[in-house]
Amino acid sequence: MREYNPIQRYTEALTDAEPVLSADVWLTRGRKRSERRLLLLQEELVIAKRGTSVRPQLRLALDQLWVLSGGQEVAGEEKEEEEGSDEDRTSIILIWPTGSCVAAFGSQALKELWVGTLLGIIPSKGHRQPRLSKLGDFAAHQAPGQAGSSCSRALFGQPLAALCGEDGSLPQSIQEMLAVLHKEGPSTEGIFRRAAGGTEFRELREALDHGADVDLGSQPALLLAVILKDFLRSIPAKLLVTDLYEDWMAAMQKSGKEEKVEELKAVAEKLPGANLLLLKRLLALLQHIGHNVSSSRMTASNLAICLGPNL
Repeated sequence: MREYNPIQRYTEALTDAEPVLSADVWLTRGRKRSERRLLLLQEELVIAKRGTSVRPQLRLALDQLWVLSGGQEVAGEEKEEEEGSDEDRTSIILIWPTGSCVAAFGSQALKELWVGTLLGIIPSKGHRQPRLSKLGDFAAHQAPGQAGSSCSRALFGQPLAALCGEDGSLPQSIQEMLAVLHKEGPSTEGIFRRAAGGTEFRELREALDHGADVDLGSQPALLLAVILKDFLRSIPAKLLVTDLYEDWMAAMQKSGKEEKVEELKAVAEKLPGANLLLLKRLLALLQHIGHNVSSSRMTASNLAICLGPNL
């Protein structure tokens, strides 16, 4: 009797399943653009290669999926026509905890059918922000000249990939926060350990979450450290990615230091680009603070205890 591997079994089950919607799209991930088929099922979205038989490449659980929809209107005003705007009207951005892509449909009507159907199917599960939003809602609240290159209106609780610029850069406010902490952190006793005032924390967090123009250089380092920890804690699936937990733990079980370091590097390479970039910047900051323990009073162990639970 012939044995089927799990992929074959799933492919056959998928072929027999009746999708809610099915469409051929142009899919863009990073710089790679390819033709793919989207299959919307009751509990997941499947990205498959096109062909006579369905060959699934990626399965995305709907309760872990964010969908951003482009449109002609931003904050109630019609956008000016520009190059690429036709494709914007037929595209959606799919974001999940470990990645993202842009799906371009054959027509605006087909795109709107998918958006409407997704809006009715994707469960909210108490999330603070709707999982389905107009792309204009994010761009409209960016600072002048930063549309598409900085962070969205909501800074906290959003997928990191959705906050980064088209060039992969971190949100401007996070970059500024890291820069201030790199400068002030080593000389601030108890940085990342001591708490800041509740009122000033809430006010600054709300201002950043609404895209307000804040002079972070004038803010106390202790306050910025608390804000940064809260930002890290709010990232869906966390900075180190929940699905990679077992991989991180397995790497830490290696006995030799060199082997452990190599395994940790290998796991880090599995992170989405935005997560890896922020992790590198964060570790560089913590190392800098740890090297100045005489003034910061924060050893590597202290920093790990204070930051680890947020990652």
